[in-house]
Amino acid sequence: MKYYDNLDEISSDIDRNRAYSYYDIHGFVIAVDNEVNSAFFREYNRFLKKEKPGKIDLYIKKSNKKLPITLPKDNKGISIPFNGNTVYFENGVWGDWLLYTIEPLIEWEDKCFLHCGAVEKDGNAYLFPAKSGVGKTSLATHLISRGYNYLADDWLIVGNKKAYPFFKTFHIYDYNLKDKKLAKKALGFKRFYYRNLIRLMDILAFILRHRFVKIAVERFKPVFSVDVEDMFPGRLGKISKINRVFLLENNNKNGEIFLEKIKASEIVTKMKYIWLNEANHFYRNYFEYAYDNGIVDKIEKRVEKDGKIMLDCFSEAETYKLYIPRHINPEKVYEKIRGLLQ
Repeated sequence: MKYYDNLDEISSDIDRNRAYSYYDIHGFVIAVDNEVNSAFFREYNRFLKKEKPGKIDLYIKKSNKKLPITLPKDNKGISIPFNGNTVYFENGVWGDWLLYTIEPLIEWEDKCFLHCGAVEKDGNAYLFPAKSGVGKTSLATHLISRGYNYLADDWLIVGNKKAYPFFKTFHIYDYNLKDKKLAKKALGFKRFYYRNLIRLMDILAFILRHRFVKIAVERFKPVFSVDVEDMFPGRLGKISKINRVFLLENNNKNGEIFLEKIKASEIVTKMKYIWLNEANHFYRNYFEYAYDNGIVDKIEKRVEKDGKIMLDCFSEAETYKLYIPRHINPEKVYEKIRGLLQ
């Protein structure tokens, strides 16, 4: 498989007069060809810069060559710069897929991504890291209704013992619709239609009991996108000191809510590998690249580097494991930890 890591390799394919938009994500700057900018603007519009910054960390540029990485049943491709700083895309590529695939290229020396829900109050950040589907979104949105400010429901940026909001589009998945307050706020009356649609899809997968049917059902389940300011008007938080961290775990024994103090290292051990799981689309392509071309040190060492950043971030915070039922009741969880959210 051919990868283009060097700008000179395909420079003849680039119109240097093309227009670009610039996004500064807490110090990491992306230049995006305006042909695919709609997807990036929808997700990163709060990081948009009016003028070209002095430095660019990652370029997203168009190429007229055939590129190797494609979606299944799609003939439009991209090239990921595993050992460079320029992503190339073919004309007509799906912008959302492009953004999703290359997002793991966003990297800092002193910060990293953390998969969590998070809120802020009076300059203090409260973090709820977890794997997908545990309840971090429902808990974060409930706390906002209790007077806290939104920092994250999916990905947060942490570093220097601080939480840096990564304000993107608020994404609502089928399991989030079980939270009635969240569903009502995001979808209004449409929530009833989609709940029934998703229920029918789950019943179909259960009756047919075939893995390909299950894969198809999961792929075609609707995902809803709402601007965070529309979702939480006047409740967007700021860069804040990390005060307390609650690792969310489903309690499969008796459904009770209970809390225990743990070492920060236990949270880090789990969460640094969640990154690999959530970014598997990127790493699948990297592994093929490494097989053909050799490993890239910065990618190989990223998990351990991110782990060190997380550990430093949590070193002055109180760290807990919070066991919650599979079907979360955010109000009951709030009452359990209320005294720690001061």
